Amino acid sequence: MGTTTRKKKIVSVIIPAYNEERTIATVAYIASTHPYVDEVIIVDDGSTDGTAEQLMDLDIHYVRLEKNHGKAGAMQTGVEEARNDILFFIDADILGLTHEMMSELIVRVASGRYDMFVAVRDREHRLLNKIAQDTMLLGGERVMTKELWTYVPKEFKKNFQIETALNFFARERGYRVGSKIMQGLTQVIKEKKRSP
Repeated sequence: MGTTTRKKKIVSVIIPAYNEERTIATVAYIASTHPYVDEVIIVDDGSTDGTAEQLMDLDIHYVRLEKNHGKAGAMQTGVEEARNDILFFIDADILGLTHEMMSELIVRVASGRYDMFVAVRDREHRLLNKIAQDTMLLGGERVMTKELWTYVPKEFKKNFQIETALNFFARERGYRVGSKIMQGLTQVIKEKKRSP
């Protein structure tokens, strides 16, 4: 690790969550105990399950939205609460996240080498060639500068295409974007999340 990140708490983690009682506690705990993380902001996007109760014993900043604003809206709320210039967005239903994975993403941006660095989830990566990997950066696990986020027009921060918008405007404005396949990083499938 470079001196830029050594044992410095420089990152605001933002986790948008909607009905994620099954996974939110594990994800939040891993994020909050990482040595580079200064704060973990959970934006509860109008959950109707036990998401909030799962977070009671964790050292996190909890923000409750009474109405569902969608993922992008929840992310924007988290950015407004964040006190650091390096943002780390993590989906609340991610599986297999480790401190080592987090460090790999954080260091790429904290060192100044990249403005945004994205984790490519383990699923489907064997089917993607290098070009596809570079263009299909749709995973929710990404570290970026707050400056980059501010360049995305407001209208794109109100829908579920936020990852596509981030990729597009980052490239358009000449920001440096990188990615890496993270072995073992997967996501709860939607059907399972909706089942009783």
